[in-house]
Amino acid sequence: MLVDRSEGSLVQLGSALVSIRRSPLRRARLVEAGRAIERAASAHPRGCVLLSVLRLSRGHPIEPGFDANARELAETLRAVDRVLVANAVVVEFDGMLAVATRALVRTVWALARPRASMAQFARMSDAITWMLPHARAIGAPDDAASYVRLYREAERRLEDHDAAQWARSG
Repeated sequence: MLVDRSEGSLVQLGSALVSIRRSPLRRARLVEAGRAIERAASAHPRGCVLLSVLRLSRGHPIEPGFDANARELAETLRAVDRVLVANAVVVEFDGMLAVATRALVRTVWALARPRASMAQFARMSDAITWMLPHARAIGAPDDAASYVRLYREAERRLEDHDAAQWARSG
């Protein structure tokens, strides 16, 4: 477990990373995520692949202005680009917020101009299928089941945070 917070988790299996985010990355959390990716990649000289899942959560609402830190996001992407081979972004929601989120992702990519392969998807299965050849090329797990297991592990951590929050609120 590289990042374990109620707003997001980042898990690792070898040079494969899976992240689920329920709120925008800002300031200290953005720095934390970048450092976690760099730490994860330190043992993998051929780089890492990253499956990034963005989802909505009542406990972590996305508010107007969530896209105000595009330049900061681009700087972080540039910093971790040297260790990423591929990044598949899944937007798990629909509507205008999804359109705005996809536009933000494209803007960040345009600003950062990463060398890593980048793609956006509406379904996790499509993202995994796209990522597998990149994973295979660097010796990362190259079977869909590994990514589904990592996703479920990250999701379980978020559910544990939700349960703890419910228990605290009585």
